[in-house]
Amino acid sequence: TFTQDKEVSKGKTDIFVWFNVNNIAIVPISSNIIVYPNPVNETASFAGSLQGREASITLYDNLGKEVYFYGNIPLTNGELRYAIATAHLANGSYTAELQSDTGDRVIVRFMIVK
Repeated sequence: TFTQDKEVSKGKTDIFVWFNVNNIAIVPISSNIIVYPNPVNETASFAGSLQGREASITLYDNLGKEVYFYGNIPLTNGELRYAIATAHLANGSYTAELQSDTGDRVIVRFMIVK
């Protein structure tokens, strides 16, 4: 399990640093994927573009614990449209990692407020 370290601003590109004992991942924070509405009440909708034919999504809570995963989300011409019911998730800050079958990987952040 990766744990969230911090968000770092480097000039024009914000990055997210994730780490565990064996791995370090530096991932750009995406402006290609949006979460709406933000803050989320009942359903988090994800929309935007990723390279590839299918994608997976993993949600992490503010402590870096994985709280949701779903794979094999079809991309239509590189466009992602996906919604998650959030009734089972607590209020707070979340990070979504989206990764396509080609390795395209983006991070988006959002809040759940019920």
